[in-house]
Amino acid sequence: MGNFPRKYRMSLLPEQTNNKNPIDLYSEIVDDLPGLICFGNRLGGYFNKQWRDYTGAIAGEHGAADWLEALHPDDRERLAAQWRQAIVALSSFAGEARLRERSGAYRWFMLAFNARQDGKALEPSWYLTATDIHPQML
Repeated sequence: MGNFPRKYRMSLLPEQTNNKNPIDLYSEIVDDLPGLICFGNRLGGYFNKQWRDYTGAIAGEHGAADWLEALHPDDRERLAAQWRQAIVALSSFAGEARLRERSGAYRWFMLAFNARQDGKALEPSWYLTATDIHPQML
């Protein structure tokens, strides 16, 4: 639970989750968030509903680097290098890039990326959020 004070932590009881698998519950929560979000590790990635709706990505299994396909070709190499470096260093970065809409048009987004190593996990995991900044870039 990170550094969140214990008095504010909330645990979900089975009756509150309708006995759902925790992974399914987590995916539902991420799908309900308003931003474009993806996360993953070496084994694969997950795109939330907003990411899928915006980019046209289909639900299901994705490779860890599939999010890069939504980037403008001129931004892809730079962001891919930053992404790889952040995973190795278990660090964060933020950067501007153009994401392709389902229609094929591109809009500017601020991408915020964080890589971390959970003490129990063998592989580092990563999280990415994308915030539309297109109006500010014009």
